[in-house]
Amino acid sequence: MKIAKKTSLLVMALSIFTRAATCTPLDECMEKISQSVENTLYSEIFNSSTQLNEEIAQKNKSKILALIAKNVLQSCQAELPEIAETQRANLLFVHDGQNYAFNFSIPEMFEYLDMRLGIMVYNKRTKSYPDVIKLSDIPKLYWSNECSDHAIWDGLNNNAAINVAGQRVFSQYGGGDNEFFLDFEEGNNRRAFPGLVLMDKTRSSNEYIVSYTNFITGKQVAEQFAEALQNSYCANQSLAVYLVELGPASARSWYSENKDKVATFSYAVAGALGFLTMIPTQIEDIQQVKIMAGPYNIN
Repeated sequence: MKIAKKTSLLVMALSIFTRAATCTPLDECMEKISQSVENTLYSEIFNSSTQLNEEIAQKNKSKILALIAKNVLQSCQAELPEIAETQRANLLFVHDGQNYAFNFSIPEMFEYLDMRLGIMVYNKRTKSYPDVIKLSDIPKLYWSNECSDHAIWDGLNNNAAINVAGQRVFSQYGGGDNEFFLDFEEGNNRRAFPGLVLMDKTRSSNEYIVSYTNFITGKQVAEQFAEALQNSYCANQSLAVYLVELGPASARSWYSENKDKVATFSYAVAGALGFLTMIPTQIEDIQQVKIMAGPYNIN
């Protein structure tokens, strides 16, 4: 059996290593956050007398990656799509007069980014980071009933394109065991924000926002979802899939079911004319979302 080698986190850095011939968005980001990370390393993780070596770096790996992720999120959001396409990065810093670099995994670093990302279908294909879509921008539905249900009081249409594609792509949300639809506009039983993909849990009264905390995962799922919608009932409607950042939670019933699932709906039960009616209530009142990746056009 072949044993995988552990990749070194801490490497000695040559001066020629400080600037690549062609500066990529990743290079620019690492240069932008280098001083901030270096300052925090000494004030919170290491001290000036620490003898740096691979053992020390590995022992503090989680703290180091969390620190890098925090700075990337604060300073490099615009570069996230390009950064997500790479596998490894080098963050240069100086300790005791010696050049060092943290050589780290980009996918592993993204595990430390704290984000709330949803999948949205929108009828404008010219949006990009950091464009914002407001609730007031969407006064009415813009997709056909065959693409996604316009109302679900009498149950979801199993053959609607959003449901078919969602069951194929959203394995973390039960795939074919559950059903999927686009949220409605204000005044039409809006759950959170119109155009967001929601999951209806079969044989229960629970609904969820299809949401991810990991940017790489969310971007991959958005791309796969758009691909699954090609030549479907959602085609030829000028629709596109976007990965969007959800606003700060103002949830009535907010909780984290697990790392990559977010909010659930609670249902209010009301009596009317001698029988009970299940009335959906909001997860949260999302007033706007920010484009993080896309558009992934549906043709």
